[in-house]
Amino acid sequence: MHRKPTSELLSKYVNVRMPEQDYHGFHKLAEFLKASPGRLMRHLIHEYILGQPDPLPEHLKSFREAVYQFAAAGRNLNQLARAANSRQQLDPRELREVCEALHAALNKVNAELKGYMSRRRKLESLESRKAA
Repeated sequence: MHRKPTSELLSKYVNVRMPEQDYHGFHKLAEFLKASPGRLMRHLIHEYILGQPDPLPEHLKSFREAVYQFAAAGRNLNQLARAANSRQQLDPRELREVCEALHAALNKVNAELKGYMSRRRKLESLESRKAA
């Protein structure tokens, strides 16, 4: 069984005292982002203190779905390529549908990636303003 390296184990605890209003706000934010409070805290540390990308699972959900659709369209295209290489007759309508699905899936992956990069650039812009 593969174990995480010691440096990646979650073994340190942080206790923070805060006003009740802040506590409820933090938990509402975690709930809104569909993350546990601990996961949200680690996300904030990675993104805002260490400056490392750390997308939350909810951020990656639509990206994973887009990648899945892209891979599925790619498998269909591979099947058509195998058929063409074996000199089988191809249905032009089916080929066009697969190419359109592949193009749509690629556009979705690209849009998700651009959205993530846009959030990262906004974060970096805010950080550079704070430093100035």
